[in-house]
Amino acid sequence: MKICLIQHTESAHINEFLDLLEKQDIDFEVYYCVKPLKFKKSNNSKINIYSNSLDFNFIKKINLKQNEIIILTGWMNTNLILLNLIFFLRRLNYYYWTDRPRRISKFSFSSFKRLIAQSILKYSNAKILCAGNTALEYFKDLNFDEDKLINFPICISRIEEIVSVENKHIWRKNNFNINNEKVFLITAGSRLEKEKGYDILIKAISLIDKKILKNIKVVIIGEGSELEALKQMTQELNLLDNIIFLGWQKISMFKEVVSNSDLFIHPARYDAYGASIYPLASGIPVIGSINAGVCKERITSGFNGYLFDPNNPTELKEKILTLIKNPLSLAKMGLNAFVDSKNHEPVILIDILKREYEKFFYKEK
Repeated sequence: MKICLIQHTESAHINEFLDLLEKQDIDFEVYYCVKPLKFKKSNNSKINIYSNSLDFNFIKKINLKQNEIIILTGWMNTNLILLNLIFFLRRLNYYYWTDRPRRISKFSFSSFKRLIAQSILKYSNAKILCAGNTALEYFKDLNFDEDKLINFPICISRIEEIVSVENKHIWRKNNFNINNEKVFLITAGSRLEKEKGYDILIKAISLIDKKILKNIKVVIIGEGSELEALKQMTQELNLLDNIIFLGWQKISMFKEVVSNSDLFIHPARYDAYGASIYPLASGIPVIGSINAGVCKERITSGFNGYLFDPNNPTELKEKILTLIKNPLSLAKMGLNAFVDSKNHEPVILIDILKREYEKFFYKEK
């Protein structure tokens, strides 16, 4: 089996998938429109760069491929658009990997373009690799043939073991100068945009009684258009001693910070999937929005975290306090998150593709 993955730019969760392909010695090659960082030291023959403008050599090369699983990830540039169109016209078997599209106005030009793209996918021979149940239900609602839809969630490998309480304290002292072992460390992070809901998190923190608040630190990782507004909000609510904006971090540092925290908050108004896969794989409980795909799919309230309504900051505050006041429950939820993550590792994606390969290519022979 050989896999040909075509992206516009690299992404952290797909890098995890490629890591596993390498470890299992599965043949693959990946094409990026934007030069990747993660795999620059890998076998160069597996990494290819195509042009952001029309690239005839690239289009020809992909169309000459046989007996390979070809996976496209979106319509982000001219060449990806053209490949989807050509595969549609040639009635070729291929795969389209996507999460649930963002909400857009029904009367916008973007909505019109999306309608055309969805029609092409609907009547092509593409199978849709849906990044979780949220995406799966989205395409079902569009009346896609269910035989075209495959639940192909975003998966990452869990860490080897949960970071001990003692090592967390050492790490916090070394990295954030937190010397008080009573400090409860909360992490959160992704793009800092309105839909991600970080103002909701800050509001919830501001509602906590000051006697408890003095021992709470919140690290928000990421950058985006809302950063300055969030910093201003933090100042206005007198939370400068509680909230740390860490900026954008490499995924390795993101994982390190999260795995050394006590709790992860996913406060999104809307998120197709989301970063909660990382704390869960590190044995960190998650309090997540009911509007975040990964939270709806992976979190069972009281088992590995809690779900909450992002329209209700008070509910979020109460759930945070519940875990602060019940360290045994917090530890148990963390262990549950870690154990359950074994069922959500990238190897399940490999198994799905192996079955698809046998179904399509051996059957044709």
